[in-house]
Amino acid sequence: MARDASRDLSSPSGQSARRDRSKRRAIIVGLVLLQIAAAGFLLVNRTNSGAEPDSEAATTAEAALREGAKAQTEGRADEAERAFLRALELDPNNKIARYNLGVLEESKGPGNKAEEYYMRALAIDPNFVPALFNLAVRRDAAGQPQEAADLYRKIIELDPAMAKAHLNLGFVLLRKLNQKEEGRRELLKAIILDESLSSRVSKEDLQS
Repeated sequence: MARDASRDLSSPSGQSARRDRSKRRAIIVGLVLLQIAAAGFLLVNRTNSGAEPDSEAATTAEAALREGAKAQTEGRADEAERAFLRALELDPNNKIARYNLGVLEESKGPGNKAEEYYMRALAIDPNFVPALFNLAVRRDAAGQPQEAADLYRKIIELDPAMAKAHLNLGFVLLRKLNQKEEGRRELLKAIILDESLSSRVSKEDLQS
């Protein structure tokens, strides 16, 4: 039986299957990494959508958002994008649909439209924390640490218990803005809020 399996995997069809599995794993791993670095996909909450909570549009947009999130977690990015766009057609002011499209764009490499989608989500709700968080990550990556720090501070005002915002702010202050004392305080706050983040902070980061 083992020899048969080996022959199957070495055949053109077997190799193709292995490539497909590897591709799916890469997509899933990429999503997990994105969730660590930035906020990941959201499912709909009717109180957070643009349409009235009891409207038919909100209900149908909710179904499209759930379909899109499921498709993305299963590695069907094109289907996910179509579902999120359909949600926007049904509910043009749905900030979650715009945000999720931004997250999808992150995987498309340089020149993607992620920031455009985040900004449109924030035009609907300026205090939408997931979009603010991903925008801050992008500002930091683009060499704009002060803008990133300002965004993280706004996030913390809105959600003081968001450990990853404290963590990222701490690193920006410590490593890029030379505000070491405040940076260490933010790192310590992050660890207090979420002990699992301690593995991402070195002893050197916390030394005075």
